[in-house]
Amino acid sequence: MLRTLLLLILICLSPNLGHTATTDPRTGPKVYLPENIYEFQPVPEGTEVVHDFLIANRGDEPLNILKVKSG
Repeated sequence: MLRTLLLLILICLSPNLGHTATTDPRTGPKVYLPENIYEFQPVPEGTEVVHDFLIANRGDEPLNILKVKSG
């Protein structure tokens, strides 16, 4: 009885022998921001200040920026 059970388990698992779980090698889009906060120095009121944030895609698929919100 025990041999039959072990044989049945072995037969059920045999299609999976030799197969390992594979992961998808693609990572998708991956945003990289060297800096995500910038503190402006005090400036006189009404003065226009500008700072450019660099955004890089370190993934292997296109990065779509759909919405930007300033703080």
